[in-house]
Amino acid sequence: MNQTLANSFGMKSPAGALVSSVEPGGPAAKAGLQLGDVITALNGQPVADSTSLPSEVAGLAPGTSAKVTVWRDKGSRTST
Repeated sequence: MNQTLANSFGMKSPAGALVSSVEPGGPAAKAGLQLGDVITALNGQPVADSTSLPSEVAGLAPGTSAKVTVWRDKGSRTST
């Protein structure tokens, strides 16, 4: 995420991880994540960039529910 991309999404700062794919039927799809969403927080903790998200997700136990905050259509929404 860079400032130009953030501007195109209507975001003030270039923070978060851009969703580039969603596996049909997978946990992300079941949570309502969509291609082009920007994940801005995981369990209330800010996601600074795409490099920090995989380790945060890997730290979750299998089968654990997580609260994900995403930026979509120039607004923020949260799902589990």
